[in-house]
Amino acid sequence: MSDQWESNFTVVEMQEGGPGNVIKLMPTSTTVTGPTGGGQSVTSRWTRDYKRGAGASKSAGVVVDSDPERYTADLSVRISITKFIDDMNRRKCMHNLRIRQLCADVVDFTNYNAIMVLHETYGTGQTVTENAANGTTAASVDEMNQVAESASDLVNVKQVSHLDVSADVSDVAINEVIAVGYPVCEGPCGNTNDGNQDYWAVTDVDTTPGYGVGAPVFLYTQDGEETWNASYINSALLGSALDVIKVGGKVLVALDANAVAYASFADILAGVANPWVAATGLATPFPVALAQAEGGHVFACGDDGRIWESTNSGLSWTLISDGAQTTENLVDCAFASDVLGWFVGENGTIVEYHNGALTLVVARTAAGVALTDNILTVAVPEDREKEVYLGTAAGTIWRSRDTGGVFEIMPFPQSGVGQVNKLAFSGPRGFHLWVVQRNAAGTKSRVLRDLSGGALADFAEVIGSWDDPANSVINSIAPSDVNTAATVGELDGGYGFIGRIS
Repeated sequence: MSDQWESNFTVVEMQEGGPGNVIKLMPTSTTVTGPTGGGQSVTSRWTRDYKRGAGASKSAGVVVDSDPERYTADLSVRISITKFIDDMNRRKCMHNLRIRQLCADVVDFTNYNAIMVLHETYGTGQTVTENAANGTTAASVDEMNQVAESASDLVNVKQVSHLDVSADVSDVAINEVIAVGYPVCEGPCGNTNDGNQDYWAVTDVDTTPGYGVGAPVFLYTQDGEETWNASYINSALLGSALDVIKVGGKVLVALDANAVAYASFADILAGVANPWVAATGLATPFPVALAQAEGGHVFACGDDGRIWESTNSGLSWTLISDGAQTTENLVDCAFASDVLGWFVGENGTIVEYHNGALTLVVARTAAGVALTDNILTVAVPEDREKEVYLGTAAGTIWRSRDTGGVFEIMPFPQSGVGQVNKLAFSGPRGFHLWVVQRNAAGTKSRVLRDLSGGALADFAEVIGSWDDPANSVINSIAPSDVNTAATVGELDGGYGFIGRIS
């Protein structure tokens, strides 16, 4: 092992049930040996080479002809630790096996240099490594109970920092940012891309001199925030852009004064004049938030409990609720699948979409405590469809793990302070939960990364602080993997805040 990863400074942790569950520290005798796997088989394809004559052949390329192999490792602990043996049957249930490289404090789950995680792991067999009938004296060799572990993936978590990279990109506040990148190998499909290069963002109306009557701006970067480019959303004069989503090759933007606009991203890149088009079927009060279910199935919500649906990628819209479930203002929406989604808003309002039906949900804990605070954000983790997470104006996070039946208030450091403005998941099965929290004065924000993917509490680490990087409120965060994210916010030092977490 390298100097950055020394086995005598590591501890082993178990997360039974995977992301969203608590992380437990394993006994001190626990070891994990031989993590390996993840390979894929590659096969050459050949064709006849007529230039060289009969019987000659040449390479016609290479294909990957298998899914990635599973990762394997051996988990061992002294057989004398009876609780581990009692728990052994549960090893055949899915869990995450975590190896944490320490800085100092063993019992502080946010204290580490790096964390190696065997994700979606199952125990496939066990062995007692010494003679179980011998070795009962202090001088004997430790008898170890060894479990063969098989995982679908290996995830590496690293310490990250939050840097201000605002420069002079935007003269106005930036309201929303999303990650739209995906890994690409060098070749005909483009330049090498690790998936952390591409982000889109939208701003308030820009009335700075030189643009005339003003319009909001669509911002995009293709080099990991080194440079940003701008396209004025000129179908939205005098209005601000509040939300943005990617639907196929289109940019879809919610506008407070001009409904919804869309543009081909290829047209924007090509410098096409006036690429923005106003969607049809919308009337004031216009949508303030957008969410994609699957494919071209898109939803929007806004004031007075209004909800819209589009089945053609946002080109045209149909009003599916004119306040029938609630007349409260709806401010955010998220979908777990094509048939399940959530719309949230003021005074604890939650509207569930399920198989085409809309239902008002009253959020209560098992003890009967009702959620009455304004809900500012909603998020659902990938491949955990029964779960929904809510951030409130009271600075709390609520979650349900039974599709809104019962909620629980999830504690975290300084929970109840200020507001929780944004929640976002990243990684396989919502591996990490990211939180943007505003301070009590409403003047600054900070970012937390929940290493458990939803259990919060002691597993939520603070990335930076209220003052580092300096900001005048962060509005949104867009994680592109478990270690990387972009942040945006209000004017700070005369320019819209842009941050880089990596």
